[in-house]
Amino acid sequence: MRWVIGFLLIMGVVLAGALGWFLTSQPSAGGSRLSSREGVEPHDVDLLAESEGGGGPSGAPAMMRIDDEALLRLEAELALAPATVGRTDEERLAAAWEWVRANRPPERPYNDLEARMLALTQTALDGQEGSILWAMNAAMLEVEMVRALDANADGVVTDAEVETFAAENLNMLAMLDHPYIRSRLDANRDGQGPAGEVSVLHDLASMQNAIGGVAERAKIESWDVDLDGALTEAETLAGMEATLASVEIHEDGPIEVVSDASLIDQNEQEAVKQTPTERFGPSTLKAMEARREILAVQTLAQSLLDAMRVENMDKNLLGEQMMQVVPKAPEQMDFDENGDGQIDGIEGEAFAAAAQEYQKQIAEWSARQTARVMRMGFEHAMREHDLNGDGRLSDREWDMRLEDLLAAREKRLFLRSYDLDGNGRVDSTELMRFLDWHKAGSVRADANFDGVVNVLDLQAMMANYTKQ
Repeated sequence: MRWVIGFLLIMGVVLAGALGWFLTSQPSAGGSRLSSREGVEPHDVDLLAESEGGGGPSGAPAMMRIDDEALLRLEAELALAPATVGRTDEERLAAAWEWVRANRPPERPYNDLEARMLALTQTALDGQEGSILWAMNAAMLEVEMVRALDANADGVVTDAEVETFAAENLNMLAMLDHPYIRSRLDANRDGQGPAGEVSVLHDLASMQNAIGGVAERAKIESWDVDLDGALTEAETLAGMEATLASVEIHEDGPIEVVSDASLIDQNEQEAVKQTPTERFGPSTLKAMEARREILAVQTLAQSLLDAMRVENMDKNLLGEQMMQVVPKAPEQMDFDENGDGQIDGIEGEAFAAAAQEYQKQIAEWSARQTARVMRMGFEHAMREHDLNGDGRLSDREWDMRLEDLLAAREKRLFLRSYDLDGNGRVDSTELMRFLDWHKAGSVRADANFDGVVNVLDLQAMMANYTKQ
């Protein structure tokens, strides 16, 4: 089951979410306060202080923006903020490249993609819980995989290229069993891996570390009622209660999120919980509640993952295509030949062989489906960015597409996090709120979504705020 769970969750992040291996969206610290009409956008509100004969030496009316105070404060804090270097994954990428160079032909067209995927997997493997940057980079992989499908870079994708891509089995699921990743787990180099290897891989597959930062950001943005940039115990309890209200436990065991919480009868839910408790004890109920909370938080984080996504093709359509014709996992009790309710001896060996064959089928299926979905993505990109209509996507057109997609994501995340009244722009009051968060070191002030709060966030805010 690790293959299935890992595939569903990892593809959820890659398809949902939401900047290049290196953070390409970090804006410069340029952008000064607007003090004249030159460069003022149509939506800027001007206050004209006119006296008879003109408001200035030249006779032109004096003017200031109503949000000068907020911009002045932002500029002042930028000037005082200590310089810093954004976190990168250069060391992991260099190590992954060293393995690729040693084990892959230099002319192979997928070397760069494989190195990036390995480094990204290694980041999650290292347990960087809370790193929202992981999800940002994972979202970028979807675009890179689509582009890599065109192996000879001639601007079109052939059936042969799709088959070759599938044979390479380049997807995040395959990275879990990649020899490079396995070797990183095998600390004593005995070829067996540590005793906890299965647990480590399970954690990686379930994204427990990788999306931790996304979940924390989603919680504070949804539950911080007083907008002070911190969650009190009361806010956390109330927020979790409201989130759990949309998660339903069924009598036969499954737990699911419903779109309308009012459809769930909470009294019935309490009755449903009693059945497994009576049959299996209180530990079962505790496990069910834990699963319910995990699902609730993942659902809360999903909207932020969607906003982080770079690719703009309908993710639901991609997901539907991806999950077609999933191989069926073997049922353990189907191998109970003598009907004694136990699987042992020859029965156990038969089940183990079937499980091994199932893993092979899943690997082949994921490779094949990934290539198919990436082709859909390429065709979508062609429709949007074949600017000269020649039926090909040139390097220039790809670069323009990436620039457009990243700009759209940057604006989407900016408004999602800081346009608190939802009017389509961040005003001076909302900018002041951001500066208060930044001063307090709140995660809500992580404007460039790299997992840390520093001067780079002030730079990102300056760039996005002044170009509205």
